[in-house]
Amino acid sequence: MVENKIRAFHDSPNYPRYKQLRDWENSWRIQRMNIIAEMANYLQAGGRIDDEYYKELSEKADEYAGYLQEIEDEMKKLLEDFKAEQPDEQKKPGRPQLGLTRKVSLTLTPETWAFLDRVQYDQDFRSLSETLRYVLEKAEIASNPDNWGNRYRLQESRQNA
Repeated sequence: MVENKIRAFHDSPNYPRYKQLRDWENSWRIQRMNIIAEMANYLQAGGRIDDEYYKELSEKADEYAGYLQEIEDEMKKLLEDFKAEQPDEQKKPGRPQLGLTRKVSLTLTPETWAFLDRVQYDQDFRSLSETLRYVLEKAEIASNPDNWGNRYRLQESRQNA
């Protein structure tokens, strides 16, 4: 999934500009690091922070930091634009919702509970809710066979039986 998104970004019209910005970012970052190293060497050699040369180096390092920030901002904007153009592929965690969920307290006779237990065991269902959905669907099909969808499901259930 991640590889597909990376490949899609490489194929997007934003990628050449992003690549150019990334190259500039690396170049400016190296130049800024060289200036900072030069500042450290200058101080180690006995130079002072309030010297004109050190101030020039410091201003140049700040200027490069500004360039880097501009580049990073543009790169973020390109990525955000690309993400906005992509369809929302995120899957919700867990299994898909089958319908409306309601919490109920169900009082049934022991015989009915035994029947549901048998159905659950015979059909190898994992939960009581799955068993109840199955029993209710069968009852709906049996009570209204003239409905086209029910006729189809009734035929299907007879073939599976």
